[in-house]
Amino acid sequence: KTCPFLVRTFVKLNGHHRIALFEENTLPVADELQLYAWKDTSLRELVTSLRALPPNPLTTILRHPHARYIFRVIFPDFRGHISSKEIGAVSSRDIIQVTSLDDDDEAMSGDVEDKLRGERTLEELQLKPGDLLDVA
Repeated sequence: KTCPFLVRTFVKLNGHHRIALFEENTLPVADELQLYAWKDTSLRELVTSLRALPPNPLTTILRHPHARYIFRVIFPDFRGHISSKEIGAVSSRDIIQVTSLDDDDEAMSGDVEDKLRGERTLEELQLKPGDLLDVA
């Protein structure tokens, strides 16, 4: 059996936080939301969790029907320096609407890669306990 782990998530409207904030160990705690997730949690499920948090000024912007969530993981590299890597994006419409990927549907063009990327799990994205998520 596995247990959930804490995913410290930092949300910012219109762009990611500066990586220097994480290097200087001055985390932007005013923008922090704490989520608990399992290794098999997808990015889409994380967005659903973010949108379900109790209302406050930060979570209100997460519920916008046209929002697009871009995920970046922040982690210490093998030298101990803070590094980051974009790991995917999810659109609000992927959460709100149920879409199908039928062969006769035009969904095969455009956003299919983003939809599939939104279904990747934290384990597949190599997110480990202690890593931080920066969501723009």
